[in-house]
Amino acid sequence: MIAYDKLPRPLGLLVAAIVGALAVMVTVNVSAVSTTPNAAVYPFSLKTGASSTPVNPPADHTIMLIGTSTTAGDRGTGFVSLEHASGQFLEWTGLNSVNAGGAPTITGGFSGTAGTHIVQIDFNSGGPGVFINVNSADTFVVTNTNSFSVTGSVLMIY
Repeated sequence: MIAYDKLPRPLGLLVAAIVGALAVMVTVNVSAVSTTPNAAVYPFSLKTGASSTPVNPPADHTIMLIGTSTTAGDRGTGFVSLEHASGQFLEWTGLNSVNAGGAPTITGGFSGTAGTHIVQIDFNSGGPGVFINVNSADTFVVTNTNSFSVTGSVLMIY
């Protein structure tokens, strides 16, 4: 009877050790996949025909790129998911800002060639406007092709 009285305590300690080990393993796995995103905001104020300073997005990251024109009478927003293959190209998929018909249009592609449109971020979709363009295989710029000055910002989350 004495041996029977002592059996539950070692068994209880064994169960507690197993539960503790499982809790540590789950916590380690959760912390390994949880990351805090980085973000950067690039405001712009561009005269007709002007482009912003080039922006170099991080390579080999998931990047969300959102551009907004805050110019009265030409407001709009467009966004893309972007990949930067360092030294090779930028690749994107997303939506241009709405147009006069009220519907956004799909944008997508890849390029390392300067001037290639990535996304239009103002109301004049399909015409002159405010574009995020490829600047090089590693950078993009905001370009104003309107006949008036524009303001806004680009948000990059990665």
